[in-house]
Amino acid sequence: MPAPPKLHHYVPQVYLRQFTNSSGRLTAYRKDDPNNPHPKLPREVGAQNNYYTQPLPDGSLDRGLEVFFQQSEDRWPSIVDSFKKDGQLPEALIEPFYDFMGSMRVRGPASRDAAELVYAEQVRMAGEIMERRGDLPSPPTGREEALSLKNLAISINPHQSIHAMPHMLIGFSRVLEQIGFCLALNETDIDFITSDNPVVCFNPAMPEDHLRPYAIEHGPPIELLFPLTPKLIIIGHSDWAGPYSHAHFRTMRCNDRTIIRRANRFIARFGYREIYARNRSHDALVAKWSATSPIITNQAFRTEKGTALVNQWVFGPRPIKPKWSRTQ
Repeated sequence: MPAPPKLHHYVPQVYLRQFTNSSGRLTAYRKDDPNNPHPKLPREVGAQNNYYTQPLPDGSLDRGLEVFFQQSEDRWPSIVDSFKKDGQLPEALIEPFYDFMGSMRVRGPASRDAAELVYAEQVRMAGEIMERRGDLPSPPTGREEALSLKNLAISINPHQSIHAMPHMLIGFSRVLEQIGFCLALNETDIDFITSDNPVVCFNPAMPEDHLRPYAIEHGPPIELLFPLTPKLIIIGHSDWAGPYSHAHFRTMRCNDRTIIRRANRFIARFGYREIYARNRSHDALVAKWSATSPIITNQAFRTEKGTALVNQWVFGPRPIKPKWSRTQ
């Protein structure tokens, strides 16, 4: 059996191929440089070396998670073909569809970076408690401010965020329990776009200019968007929840360009590092929303019993994570 590849795609190639043009390429926009998109093959984007590799105590490397993801991706072409042909899924593909969508919600940099930032803040909070108790040695004279916990850059072993993915999946499954689904066919001349964070979820009652990503902690209303191809998208909504809503998909034909543009606005905003499209017709849209991405914010509060850490998702500039070094 050949060794698993070192280059791990957090946006599966099999997913991105649905968004390619006749030459087999897609337009890749980087949010850091939105005015300089490039035609790319699916294998050239949404990937990082050893992104899912776990080091083992004996010094070897475990690439089993990448193998697991590859196995789940094998069913994706059949899932999309079934949606295209029948607007529904056979029973054997229903669970693989939700497994794939769940993995797309948690496996990318948007989720993993958020987990690492939360862990870093937990370390900082624990250090500040020890600092206040006098459990830490005093810093050298003149270096008190520089070495204060509030000013230190704390890096987290990126492998730790892999362990957060099952917990994030549990949270996402609770969202899915509250919504039903519709397969929408885009009959306009505007294509759907997608991103490296393609599962979009929000409270539709919030005005767009005050929208917070994933701000559904208090329950419905909930809306979900998941583009499948430039002409197909899964829409989830709490208004459609019901006993059979996960096995039977509503279907809708859409020839309203306003609805397509709305979906693309959300998809562009939820993109983390990159946006993908079949052509260059989305330049202005991507540029408009390139300055912010879904990020996690953390705030510590003193309480009678100690310190509480509160985090929430917002749209903002992507934070620069301190580089992790194995020598730390």
